[in-house]
Amino acid sequence: MNHVTASPKELQSFRVALGAEIREQRGVMAASQGRLAHAARVTQACISNYENGKRDMPLSVALAIATVLFPHADFARASLAVLLERAERRLERGHPADRSAA
Repeated sequence: MNHVTASPKELQSFRVALGAEIREQRGVMAASQGRLAHAARVTQACISNYENGKRDMPLSVALAIATVLFPHADFARASLAVLLERAERRLERGHPADRSAA
């Protein structure tokens, strides 16, 4: 089995892009960090750390956050796919923390 691994720099860039996307979508939804924290069963400080790329996010938390941010998706997996796809586009543009990117 082949394993694909990312360098620490690539992982950090993705965390930053994912956090920026969460922050942007939270603004669109007018959702507070507290609301996301409650939905994901984590603290507001955890949400802040995720948004700033300072902490890895467990899959269960990512699913809960994606479900709040993308409620129109049919399934939690679809919500997460949308969130991850948008974060990946940020990386492709070379500006993972750009708050105006979508």
